[in-house]
Amino acid sequence: MEKQSETMTQWIVAIFSVFGAFFLCGIGGSLIASIFGIWETPVAGFFAAFSVVAMAYLAMPSHKKEVAIGTFIIGCFLAWIILEPSHYPESYELRAYQATHLPLLITAAGGLVALIICLAPMRTNKENA
Repeated sequence: MEKQSETMTQWIVAIFSVFGAFFLCGIGGSLIASIFGIWETPVAGFFAAFSVVAMAYLAMPSHKKEVAIGTFIIGCFLAWIILEPSHYPESYELRAYQATHLPLLITAAGGLVALIICLAPMRTNKENA
């Protein structure tokens, strides 16, 4: 019974870690974009998606690859709902207010980069010797 309770606690902490990573890295990405004077939405989306998929893989106590893949798929769907339709900001003078899929594509790319890293075969010290 104690082992089951410990596993449940690990899953709950992992889920909160994923949400925390989403907010902290999304805000951090937005701040970085703001400092460099570039469009914040795609940069924040990239960092948020990357951190969510990576944290899902790192924090889950079991089924790490499956959870990372599921998180990526669910994240793409949620990003599509949140980011579509997107429009260029006023600061992009020639394209201001024109519709674009750029924030969605860059956000999905962030999650995909993290997923590729998580699913890449890990090399152990024995293999390197």
